[in-house]
Amino acid sequence: MSDYDIDRLFGEEGVAILHLSGLIASMSPVTTSCCFALVRAAKEHGTLVSFDLNYCDSFWKGREQELMQAFTQIASQADVLIGGVVLFPRCLGAEAPREERSDAAAEGSVFAGGGTDALDGSASRIDAAHEMLLRAKERFPNVELLGTTLRDIASANKHLWGAAILADGAWAVEEQRPIARGLHAQRLRGACGREPAVGHRCGRCGRPEVVATNQP
Repeated sequence: MSDYDIDRLFGEEGVAILHLSGLIASMSPVTTSCCFALVRAAKEHGTLVSFDLNYCDSFWKGREQELMQAFTQIASQADVLIGGVVLFPRCLGAEAPREERSDAAAEGSVFAGGGTDALDGSASRIDAAHEMLLRAKERFPNVELLGTTLRDIASANKHLWGAAILADGAWAVEEQRPIARGLHAQRLRGACGREPAVGHRCGRCGRPEVVATNQP
């Protein structure tokens, strides 16, 4: 952090919001400490802190307890907290909603990489999201806005995206919608963003990679 003038960035240039990714927070002990320092500086200067619970299996291997404590520390100081329904219990130690627990048991391989938030796209899924965010609000009362994605991967060329947020006691849901057009030759990377050869698994997070051509 000595390479950056944090006081100038937050105090003089007036950074409005600091957004942290769980990938950076978990990449190494050094990057974890860096996130701590940034959060401290942000709070000292009245800057909003946003934290996305991005998850990568290989980053957490052997550091599970350490990183759960680190993520909890960052989340406790966040103003905005975002994550897939399965990531709140995985990264913060919260108990998963009933629907999520039963579905994860039946589809363990789907949830192993943390790359999908899917239950079944129905009301049960939205109920699980609502329950999880309410629990997160109870645990982290200083968080002003909690959000989760409602995401399914139907195929390389078709994703379903939606979202749900809890803010100021109000609950809002954006229903899933397909996003397929405009994916011409776009590579779908592993959870950590690394881009290895086509058809291989990401060497960092272990998730498969494909190329979406969107061809008829």
